[in-house]
Amino acid sequence: MSKILSLIAGVIAAGIGFVILYPILGVTLWISFLVAACLLVLFGVTSERVTAQH
Repeated sequence: MSKILSLIAGVIAAGIGFVILYPILGVTLWISFLVAACLLVLFGVTSERVTAQH
């Protein structure tokens, strides 16, 4: 019986960890995309410049 309870507790803990970490990681990813785009614009790397080279 204690194995089942520890299994249930582990699944619940994993679920809580997922619910807490998923939005944090998602927001972090979008912030990194935004920062990368701002740096590209800041240093003058635009799609027009890239297509003009080809």
